[in-house]
Amino acid sequence: MTFGIERIDAYPATLALDLGALCDRREIDSSRLMTRYRSLNPSWEDSVTMAVNAAHLVIDEDNREEIGLVIVATETGVDLEKSISTWVHRHLELKADVRNFEIKHACYGATAAIQMALGWLATSANGRKALIVTTDQSLVSIGKPWEPICGAGAVALVLSSTPSLFEFELGKSGVFAQEITDVIRPNLRTETGNSDASMFSYLDALDGAYEAYAAIVDAPEQLRDQFEYNVYHMPFPGLALTAHRALCAATGLTSRKEATADFETRVRPSTQFASMVGGVYSGSWLLGLLSLTENAPLKAGQRISVFSYGSGSCAEFFAIRAGAQISERSPTATARIASREEVSIETYERLENERTEFAGAPSFKPEIADLDAVWERLYEGKGRLVLKAIDGYFRTYGRS
Repeated sequence: MTFGIERIDAYPATLALDLGALCDRREIDSSRLMTRYRSLNPSWEDSVTMAVNAAHLVIDEDNREEIGLVIVATETGVDLEKSISTWVHRHLELKADVRNFEIKHACYGATAAIQMALGWLATSANGRKALIVTTDQSLVSIGKPWEPICGAGAVALVLSSTPSLFEFELGKSGVFAQEITDVIRPNLRTETGNSDASMFSYLDALDGAYEAYAAIVDAPEQLRDQFEYNVYHMPFPGLALTAHRALCAATGLTSRKEATADFETRVRPSTQFASMVGGVYSGSWLLGLLSLTENAPLKAGQRISVFSYGSGSCAEFFAIRAGAQISERSPTATARIASREEVSIETYERLENERTEFAGAPSFKPEIADLDAVWERLYEGKGRLVLKAIDGYFRTYGRS
């Protein structure tokens, strides 16, 4: 029996900031980052609303009754006890016997969730399907060196035994883990770490995970002899280029020029969304896979490599195959990214400072303020989940 993805889509938030303008303002050279825009949220959205709004893109009356498991992967929880999956369960109106929980392992969380769900599908699902949702946003980084790679967004996918879009090659994963403190979020307001340590840890993990994978599958020498496309964890697209050059060199393609040309063919399509949305943490490689789906001529049966990395750290290298209906999927995420409302640097800074001020606060009521046009165009009457208020730490959500 085969297992994999039958539906996948992304909710890229509704606001966008021009990173070129931001880098000019901050006097930052962003040429190696390969970023263009980032997503951000108005004050009435958070990781809960993004998760639900993303899940609604893949759950409808046709499959709602078939869901038996919900896992939310995030490092942007709004509560240290209550799981975001409970809100997803409620606002999707899922059945009471649906198991749900939240999982955290930095950006590796989605891969951990998928592996758990695949095991459930193979042993306990009894014909039902799993909903996996990733939801994350950067914490406030105004003026920090990593400000140009921040972002926000959620990705949702349905896993089942009828993988019309992507099939996982079960039992063929290379894992590499080692403890390192590279990126941390010690509280609801702070995201910090050591950028150099994170980069070296990422590349060490890539080497180790691929070596473990190659030992399992007896892989051919060169990467391009195994896969038509390659997807990487990418907090920013430039890191995917660095990773691909390193992996090409490790597998026999030692020319930097050839590796860069290979990147343009096999990797570049997967970076398009990241360059427009920014870092989405747990959903990073899934957003890359979705970008590949909507920006490359994928054909059924083609093999795609995936490298997933999470700070702290754990990494995994594995392969998936394009399913029979891959060419029939419409470019829905492309249109959604294009529909965002661009905001000024001043509005961005106001929203980010407000979010920091009220992180973990006992009370808060979002205001439309100067975003009334955004509310009218993208929310009013659209049925999107929004944060109504926080009162005594209790969060109230409703439909727009």
